[in-house]
Amino acid sequence: MSFEDLLLSTEAVITRTEAATALHCDPRLISRGIRENKIPHIMLGRRVLILREPFIALFTGSDWSGKNGL
Repeated sequence: MSFEDLLLSTEAVITRTEAATALHCDPRLISRGIRENKIPHIMLGRRVLILREPFIALFTGSDWSGKNGL
């Protein structure tokens, strides 16, 4: 999944692997960002899902805060 695919997607969440692929980085870097609460995410049991829109906002400079009640 490329970053452009993320922009066009309608999914609410993405996985660590999808985020790493879009940024061309190691998934461990994404995991570190999650641990340090730098990447917006939710936990479902042991599963970690990254909120797509705020994740994109981190890299596009758009202001996502407060949208959609999250």
